[in-house]
Amino acid sequence: MNKILLKGCQTRPLAGYLKALGVLRIVAEQADAKVLCRWTEQGFELHSSLTLQQIFSFFLDDYCPTPVIAPWNGGSGYYPKDNAKAIDAIISSRSRRLNSYKNAIETAREQVKAESLTESPKDPQVKNRLLNQLRSELDEPALNWLDAALTLNGASQKFPPLLGTGGNDGRLDFSNNFMQRLVALIDTSGQPTSDSKQSLEQALLDTPAYFAQRAAIGQFAPDAAGSYNGSTGFSSNATASSWDYVLMIEGTMLFASAAGRRLDTHVNGAPSFPFTTRSVGTGSGATHASDEADARAEIWLPLWRRPSGVVELRQLFREGRVTLERRTPRDGLEFARAVSLLGTTRGISAFERYAFLMRSGKAYVATPIGRFFVPASRQKNLLAQLEENQWLGKFNAACRDKNAPARMRSLQAPLREQMFALTQANTTERAQRCQAILKQLGTIERYAARSQTFRDNVPPLLALDTDWAISSDSDTPEYRIAAAIASIRTKDNKLSTRQLISPASGRVWNTGSSRDVVWQHPDISQCLSRALDRLSLRALQANDPDHGLTSQRGCGLNDIAVWLDQATCNDSEIYALIPGLALLAEAYQPKHFSEDENSHLPTAYRVLKLLFCGNTQLHRVGLIADSISLHSPRPILRHLQAGDVARALKLAVRKLRIAGISVPNVFHCDIDSVRLTASLLIPLNDRALKSLAHSLKLATSRNTINSGVPA
Repeated sequence: MNKILLKGCQTRPLAGYLKALGVLRIVAEQADAKVLCRWTEQGFELHSSLTLQQIFSFFLDDYCPTPVIAPWNGGSGYYPKDNAKAIDAIISSRSRRLNSYKNAIETAREQVKAESLTESPKDPQVKNRLLNQLRSELDEPALNWLDAALTLNGASQKFPPLLGTGGNDGRLDFSNNFMQRLVALIDTSGQPTSDSKQSLEQALLDTPAYFAQRAAIGQFAPDAAGSYNGSTGFSSNATASSWDYVLMIEGTMLFASAAGRRLDTHVNGAPSFPFTTRSVGTGSGATHASDEADARAEIWLPLWRRPSGVVELRQLFREGRVTLERRTPRDGLEFARAVSLLGTTRGISAFERYAFLMRSGKAYVATPIGRFFVPASRQKNLLAQLEENQWLGKFNAACRDKNAPARMRSLQAPLREQMFALTQANTTERAQRCQAILKQLGTIERYAARSQTFRDNVPPLLALDTDWAISSDSDTPEYRIAAAIASIRTKDNKLSTRQLISPASGRVWNTGSSRDVVWQHPDISQCLSRALDRLSLRALQANDPDHGLTSQRGCGLNDIAVWLDQATCNDSEIYALIPGLALLAEAYQPKHFSEDENSHLPTAYRVLKLLFCGNTQLHRVGLIADSISLHSPRPILRHLQAGDVARALKLAVRKLRIAGISVPNVFHCDIDSVRLTASLLIPLNDRALKSLAHSLKLATSRNTINSGVPA
């Protein structure tokens, strides 16, 4: 097998991708049935028993074009006002290469005459009757084009966006342009024209020769469509190489659509267009949410590294769709999610993504919006949890509402961008992407706390499972602090960190609990201080022996040291993470702690923290006997909130000694009282608490404590 690299066939623009498929299909059907192909970084590679020279000779001397006709369109050459020069040239040709084309044209003319049409049919019934007659009368080669251009669905037609609205784009008819390009390449005797060989070399090998003609190429190659400042002078004209155009249209026929039943509907014969879905302005800087209303669709073009034959690829394009949770993806974002769950089991290494967007006036162009690499292994379906309770669908619908507040609409784009990025994340990026999604969900949760409009239209997000905690864990001090705080909840589970941020209660909003929402200050120390006050108050009312400080995850002493040192602590990171991590149903507690628990912490913190741990944890680590319980620390908390740290410390020392815990005398602390108070909310793991108590015991026995100085 000869390996032939076609550098002129690239994945961008769309015309280049379709040209590659056209070369493959024609060679396989007319010259070498065993030809294989694959995509490389340099271009499209054929594996054929033919040499490059033999392939060139075949296209120039033997290639028989597929009959591309569209008598249902205006400008197609079948009506009095149409340009019929190309059709007449093909009909008058003596070449055997065009016999099939001539038969298709004559059949089409007969059907147009039978319907007494003098212009393209406007009546849907007449058009449908014409299409059905063509389908019954045309030969197999012509049906390839018919199937690619449109789908008959009962009494109506559906049009794949790849070929506009039935083989035309506005007033540009693809079939007539195809015939015009053909007669520029093949003369009436069937011989190649004088420029045909060099034009073919340019099309396949990207040689420097320039044989583009002034002709429209439509939506397939925006860079060749002509524009202001597109060349020397004020403007450039639309240009198209004849071989580029011919091979491009030939390639579209691998995308022949089918009327199949969708997995998510009960409608018979719902049209299925290969790798096509609704466009979404996400995942590329080339698109925006404002493009979605006017976009036709977007198409995901598969790229494969393993040599494959035309039969295999025809089957791939015939299936042409993926499923997400046993349903068809509704838009590009869901398509990306579905692909990320498949891995490379189908041999597809990547997808080239195009959106058919209104860009040049009211004309559509195939805009490249990025390459999507298929992950080597299947990813966990984390994003499916956002659809529970119909949250994601209702959230998107509320944001698209023209009457929605601007702030609400601004929440949608960042979330979708991060969701799209997660589908592309590798192992090292995954935690960062998961955190970004959680942060945005946390922002949405905070917005819900103060927006009645949002709560009226969007239900609360159901709690996320442990996979989110494991996947987002970046093992940084900021993450560990945020995760520990987010896992706090009262013993009766009636109040948690999430309820301190928004009035969420299961599947509904509980506006009666709005008084518990304290996460409203821009400074995190203030938020944590207020949260500590609210938790301790509710615990006192419920006679909770743990003072509302039960948690599923704890920090180490090194993390507390980072928190108390405001110069090194990233407060904004913690502030953004806590609301998102509070959405988790359960916290993920690492089994091993690699950090050193001998951090130097202010003695004031060490003494106070023992009173803000909860009796259950103090019993568990053996600091107090099971028969002893520390009373609510609210009196100490009131002194701290008033800025009277010395009085709070004096009361704390007395309480601990009464409980049988030896602590040194300490009278003041150099740390800001609000920061110190906030630190008392951060849960410690059992190992850290034992280390803290042990250091106090040693300090007391040595009597080396100088008030306010770290032990």
